Amino acid sequence: MKLLFKKTLGALRPAALDAEEAMHKIANGSLVMVEIKRGRNLAHHRLFFALLHLVHTNQDRYDTFEGFRTAFLIGLGWCDTVVCKDGKVGYMARSISFANMDQATFDRLFNDAVNLVCQRWLPTVKDEELRREIEEMVAA
Repeated sequence: MKLLFKKTLGALRPAALDAEEAMHKIANGSLVMVEIKRGRNLAHHRLFFALLHLVHTNQDRYDTFEGFRTAFLIGLGWCDTVVCKDGKVGYMARSISFANMDQATFDRLFNDAVNLVCQRWLPTVKDEELRREIEEMVAA
């Protein structure tokens, strides 16, 4: 069961009616198992795609954005290895959907992406400069 709670004053409090109803069903002093998972930040997700679009429009290897995005994720190591019947090894990019990745994992992926772009495509640009640039792109 997934319920929304908010941390206030050092405790988790129900943040929706279904969470409140579930809390009433738990006896005081009961121990319950809780999985902490931060919701993904949509603005951060937009920054990631702004970064991808910036690099895609300034490269000439991949015609389609989707092909570039897939190759970029594989380049970051965000992929699974696939061994074909003939023994050849291939890679499949993993999903970055909100359902498949929590915010902490996305933070690491985003930081790795910025580092990769600065190292491979923009070696004279510092991470902070690139972050400012894509933040301006998203704000416009």
